[in-house]
Amino acid sequence: MKKVLVTLAALLMAVSLWAQNNSPSVPEGTPLKVKLETTISTFSSKVGDPFQGKIADPVIVDGKTLIPAGAVVEGRVTKLSEPRRIKGKPTI
Repeated sequence: MKKVLVTLAALLMAVSLWAQNNSPSVPEGTPLKVKLETTISTFSSKVGDPFQGKIADPVIVDGKTLIPAGAVVEGRVTKLSEPRRIKGKPTI
């Protein structure tokens, strides 16, 4: 029994390492079209607040779908710029 468990553990580690080194990843800066399911705003949200949404359009890189439409996106507000009355642009 121990021999089977050790072999299975080694196989799982090998698959995990292969996936980390060989699976394609989304390049940094790739725009993602996300439909928010949680309301966030510069007036009510704070840094650290969680939000959730779904990918609206699939993310395709080199002809391969890396993120399908409908995939759940979870995140946290990391930067918040409050609106200015005269000039400036609110950003989240």
